[in-house]
Amino acid sequence: MATPAPSPSTTAVVTRCYLWTPGLGASGASPDPTNYFHAVFLTFRDLFDTLDREAPKATVLVNSCQELEVGALAAVGPHDVLPVGPMLPAGDETSIFNEDGARHMEWLDTKLASSVVYVSFGSLATMAREQLDERLLGLEEGRRPYLLVVRKDNKATLAEAEAAMGARLENGIVVEWCDQVRVLAHAAVGCFVTHCGWNSVAESVASGVPMVGVPKVSEQSMNARLVERGWRTGVRARVDGGGVLHAAELRRCVEEVMGDGAGAAEVRRMAQEWKQVVAEATGNGGSSYCNLVAFVDSARSIN
Repeated sequence: MATPAPSPSTTAVVTRCYLWTPGLGASGASPDPTNYFHAVFLTFRDLFDTLDREAPKATVLVNSCQELEVGALAAVGPHDVLPVGPMLPAGDETSIFNEDGARHMEWLDTKLASSVVYVSFGSLATMAREQLDERLLGLEEGRRPYLLVVRKDNKATLAEAEAAMGARLENGIVVEWCDQVRVLAHAAVGCFVTHCGWNSVAESVASGVPMVGVPKVSEQSMNARLVERGWRTGVRARVDGGGVLHAAELRRCVEEVMGDGAGAAEVRRMAQEWKQVVAEATGNGGSSYCNLVAFVDSARSIN
């Protein structure tokens, strides 16, 4: 299968530490004042220069694959950088809290293919009351089944939000955590609303699930840009000045990837294409597979 055309705005990732970013290049000077990665660019470049002087020369393994980040990996070509991913957690290692495991998977089994909106913002994020209100309202008004992850320490906020809506949730279920890899691989899941942390993005691409990106911190904004402009497997949501994703915007974005329009159909098509690309890269004889085998062989040869 031919690899989808790469975007010129790719992102070089070295265990998700950026050496090359959209609009940044190799100079270390960014024209984008909101791009704070330029502040650490030179530090990482110096680190890699130091590693290159070591004997034997250091090798950096990257949790990505050549096909996903062609231009970015070329930008760090002088360094010994090997893409060996995306590597996905096995079993239930992503399940921080397991109480809801059986319930949410059984619930997914009752839903139509590609009908469920899965919403999770990682293991670190908590939600303020306003954000949770908007998220629940947008999901309920969207009239699509949804699986929403709300951390254990947000339970009181969730109860207040449900009470304010005047009724229990009708279209979805809320869990404290779940095995994300299993959820994304389930046939019922048709959209992933995500903070765009790299692990979540990689898991979604590998599963062929379109994304709605709501980045907050760190590398998440550039991951969202890669999803929307590079791979074209999702859209980025707009938030207000306080970082709140409003209900109407959430509904709009979900329809952009799950709706009946030509744009949504194209997003879904690209998601399936990249799923196949990743499967080939990580499968026997693929680029990441061969890189990992070569690295292991090289490590074994060192006395």
